[in-house]
Amino acid sequence: MKLLPLAFLAVLSCCTAAHAAPAAADTDAAKLHFEKGQALSAALKYREALAEFAAGYELSRRPLFLFNMGECARLAGDLARAKESFERYLAEDPNGKLAEQARSRVEELATRLPARPAPVAPKPGPPPKKAQPPHPAPPPALIVVAPQTPSATSPPIWKRWPFWTGVGLVAGAGTVAVYAGTRSDAGCGAACSEVDLSR
Repeated sequence: MKLLPLAFLAVLSCCTAAHAAPAAADTDAAKLHFEKGQALSAALKYREALAEFAAGYELSRRPLFLFNMGECARLAGDLARAKESFERYLAEDPNGKLAEQARSRVEELATRLPARPAPVAPKPGPPPKKAQPPHPAPPPALIVVAPQTPSATSPPIWKRWPFWTGVGLVAGAGTVAVYAGTRSDAGCGAACSEVDLSR
């Protein structure tokens, strides 16, 4: 019976030791990131220093990393990120040794950053239009052809159709008259000769 609690305590102590080892390793790694960040900051490489401080914060979650991130961002010209880092520092350690300096940085950056415009409510637009029936297709376009005007120089009379129609009618009428005349002489041949004889 007493062995069970002892065995449980042994397992529990092993688990605690296993969790403590990564925490110590994380602390050592965070310290290395802090030292690299300090060296880069001294060399005026603020963006690289910011990355080192951010990596150190991810490992240790110590608020001073946030303050250093704010300083590097401010000196690199990234004012919005600097303000955000100082505000995060104050949220995590409002009474920390650098809290007053962080508050003054936030106030200073607030005056230097452009004010965000207030959200504008969308203006009410016109009511939605009712669906209208489709318009009938327009009639096909009419093609207007201008009448042709006679040319300034008209063709000679013998090249026009009325001339040849008239010639044909006259010739036809003459032919009919000649034919009729010859037929009438043949029909009254004996009578005509008798008349002549009586004279």
